[in-house]
Amino acid sequence: NMSGAAWYAMSLATWTALVPLLKGLKPSVGMLLSVAACVIASTQDAGTDLLSIGRTMHFLPYFAAGYYLSVANVERLRSGAPRIVAICAGIASVAAYLAFNDAMSDAFFLVYGNGGCGMRLIDAVPALLAVSALGVGLSVACASLVPGRCGLLAALGKRSFQVYVVHRLLRGVFA
Repeated sequence: NMSGAAWYAMSLATWTALVPLLKGLKPSVGMLLSVAACVIASTQDAGTDLLSIGRTMHFLPYFAAGYYLSVANVERLRSGAPRIVAICAGIASVAAYLAFNDAMSDAFFLVYGNGGCGMRLIDAVPALLAVSALGVGLSVACASLVPGRCGLLAALGKRSFQVYVVHRLLRGVFA
């Protein structure tokens, strides 16, 4: 049961080891399998803390999306109609969060992927997918608004461990 940066280091090692598998799959299949692994791991009550496997599988779809998306894909998101759709998705995500915050409050712990799921499976799966959809909607909107070229996002993505460690330090300072 690793906390701090240790779980993330273990997860990065696992994700890196999964790259050959992801490379051999069509992106749609790789994403589908990643989401399935996320749902299975994130809705379990026990046994997912060992070697941070629960968190690793919980965040696997985001790693896989980063692996499959090219800078050109993200650049397309940042112009014209795709940008408008992305911004609308972000606004809709924030509005849904504000409107349904009380109803979904029990599900927000699923965002971290680090604890046993205390919900019934029939409730946990839609809750996980809903919370994830809100996060993806907001993330896509933010990515569409990043000024300049996407090189900054790519550089940060290549330095995700350092970004994670710094974010933990900043969170500790401001908590």
